[in-house]
Amino acid sequence: MKGTFLKRRRNCFGILLLAFLLTIPVACEKEEQHDRIEVASGDAFSIELGANWSTGYHWDWTNRDQVTIADTTGLEYRPDDPGLGGTGGTEIWSFTALEEGEAYLEFEYLSPGSTGNGGEETREFSLVIH
Repeated sequence: MKGTFLKRRRNCFGILLLAFLLTIPVACEKEEQHDRIEVASGDAFSIELGANWSTGYHWDWTNRDQVTIADTTGLEYRPDDPGLGGTGGTEIWSFTALEEGEAYLEFEYLSPGSTGNGGEETREFSLVIH
């Protein structure tokens, strides 16, 4: 009877150990977010990016010079709560699809006074124009 009790106790310990190990958080690398945009030539489209202009943080379209199939037509910022200072919001980049083709639109989230290369976050959009 004593042997059976010890086997059960070891089994319980093993199960508890496994359950504990499964609950330990694992650190993960920050993943870049990729989105696909498909539009017809001549169409307008927009990209929305979370930002906080009240702190000076903003998005920059880093490969603008390499993209020839689309161009920006405007940039707007909408705060999440216009009545409160210091809250985040959304940058809305408006574009026109100029001609058929494929390209990547690359954005970098920059801190105040930053000139690029090493932003806080990056976003990449795959653009397909039919």
